[in-house]
Amino acid sequence: MKGLCRLPSVQKALDALINEGRQVREPIKRTKALLQTRYITTGYAWCQSAASVTLYVNFDNADEIPKTKYSLDVLDRSIELNIFDYKGVNHNFKINQLCDFVKPENSTIKFKQDKIVIILKKRNAGSDWPDLRMKSTHKTFHELERHEKSYTPKLNTNYTTPFTNGIHCHHDELNKKNSTGGFIS
Repeated sequence: MKGLCRLPSVQKALDALINEGRQVREPIKRTKALLQTRYITTGYAWCQSAASVTLYVNFDNADEIPKTKYSLDVLDRSIELNIFDYKGVNHNFKINQLCDFVKPENSTIKFKQDKIVIILKKRNAGSDWPDLRMKSTHKTFHELERHEKSYTPKLNTNYTTPFTNGIHCHHDELNKKNSTGGFIS
């Protein structure tokens, strides 16, 4: 242990501890710190054509990323891009539940100076995606609820309808006229 320290004052302190019969702990071993992962959840955009969906992920100096430092996993309804140990940090971009199906084998990726471009080929060419992700029932419900609260119906009293003067149904009118218990046909 004494061989590990170079400062004379530390060596002297160790000698004193050893001479007193105290037990000295082994030093903590140095290990390389684990890389942190940066999850990319903002700073991306998308657009579509009849045949494909294109994702643009903002990423400084993306053109400097070597091919050995990334993996792109495209499945029928999801995409995951991992960039390994780029400038001391791992990066992850993931979208689950794409709005519709894609053809994983036809997907491509390009690295530009300030962005990563991912092109996903639609399985159903010509389909229009209203959003990049499929919305959950919960989100759809709350979106409809917000819309309903902001909606003000236009009232028009010029409708021609059989439900006028408080009579709700023609059958109710007939039943009132025939009080003998029979039905009028």
